[in-house]
Amino acid sequence: MVDNHRRAKLLTMAAALVLWLMVASVMGASASHFDTEQAPANFTAYTSKRWMQTNYTDFFANARVRVDVIRQPGSVVLAGRTEFNYAFQGGNSRTFWRFNTSTSTWATVANAPGQVKEDGSALSSDGDRYVYALQGGGRAFWRYDTVSNSWATMARTPENVKSAGGLTYNGNGAFYALRDDATNRFWRYNVASDAWTVMANAPGAVSDGGCLVSDQKAFVYALQGNGQRNFWLYNATSNFWSALAQIPYAVRYGGAVAFDGIDSIYAIPGWSQAYFLRYSISQNQWYTLANVPSTVSYGGSLTYSYPGAIFAFTGSGTNRHYRFDIATGIWGASTSAPGNVNNGGALTSGSFVLSRTGTLTSTTLDTGSSDSSMQGLFWTETLPAGTDITFEVKASNSLVAGEPSGPWIGVGGTSPVTVELPSGQYIQWRATLTTTNVHLTPILLEVRVYYA
Repeated sequence: MVDNHRRAKLLTMAAALVLWLMVASVMGASASHFDTEQAPANFTAYTSKRWMQTNYTDFFANARVRVDVIRQPGSVVLAGRTEFNYAFQGGNSRTFWRFNTSTSTWATVANAPGQVKEDGSALSSDGDRYVYALQGGGRAFWRYDTVSNSWATMARTPENVKSAGGLTYNGNGAFYALRDDATNRFWRYNVASDAWTVMANAPGAVSDGGCLVSDQKAFVYALQGNGQRNFWLYNATSNFWSALAQIPYAVRYGGAVAFDGIDSIYAIPGWSQAYFLRYSISQNQWYTLANVPSTVSYGGSLTYSYPGAIFAFTGSGTNRHYRFDIATGIWGASTSAPGNVNNGGALTSGSFVLSRTGTLTSTTLDTGSSDSSMQGLFWTETLPAGTDITFEVKASNSLVAGEPSGPWIGVGGTSPVTVELPSGQYIQWRATLTTTNVHLTPILLEVRVYYA
């Protein structure tokens, strides 16, 4: 009796094992198409193929309406523009200007709290609401509120700032500054705590023409100025400096740099020269571009205005203001400043304004088989407060103007979607990005469609 019971149990286990092996052989390679960390526990449909869009080339091939795939390559964000640039006139004045990049008009806004000195003044924006400023010739550090048109006095720098002064925002709550005055002092300002910290000294003494720019990530780039060609990289993570390819021309008074948000740093060496150059971060190489229309001297400065322009003061007691179109590589005269720009003149991009909504429509996928079943739509996203991404899909066995002839079907904004998806040989999806805050954008990182 015991032997019969044991034999029956063994037979049952063997049958279960055979059944499991049969199922495994059927599922086999197809199961590996899913990213298991994102696949829902109850999703067991058989899926044989995957269509994925995840990099710059993928997204660039899609139809884009008020969305941008260049500003953060490999991601999709809402398109926008720099609404205003801000400027100091310099020359020991308190004058502060605002330039509307859309209408090319200047306006005089609230005066700085004190005279902007001829040595060491600098401007840098947080890209949103505030512009920060070094007065120069001392330790004063100010913040301008672009909404209320008012200034506030912030924590003083650790030492007096002189000569050229350099200031840049890292995109993540901190500003970096050079003291200059033929010293190698370098500091970090924490926005949240309103406090300065002394960081690793620059590799050499920085003086007139010394300037800074950040890649908005982990690195700060600096020209030494002082008649030198040295160009340095500061790693904010390791607090360490290193040398990069030297700029082709010596840099002194009027030297300035600007970052395009992708891979290029634009520079003018000043020193009564008209040279204009571009540095490729990925290649560690400088390129000579079309000269600025006139020579650049004291008060010369640059700023990048999204989506594709560099604005420049040439300083030297003139009101000359130029615009360089990055796409064409051509300089053109922009509306002259309201007054002559002297020592201490400075430019910075100000508030950045986003579209409130935009769409990315995929190319059409030909599955090669009639009535292909769309079994799963997955996407990866980052959603700051007040932003969202929703999806629509369509599929059909026929095309109209290169797209599936079926209607768009809304599937909501929660990934993954695995039910009520259409079938057809041709498949397409559309993502709609929205924001209630013109300074915050949702970020679409990857889209995956599974079908059989």
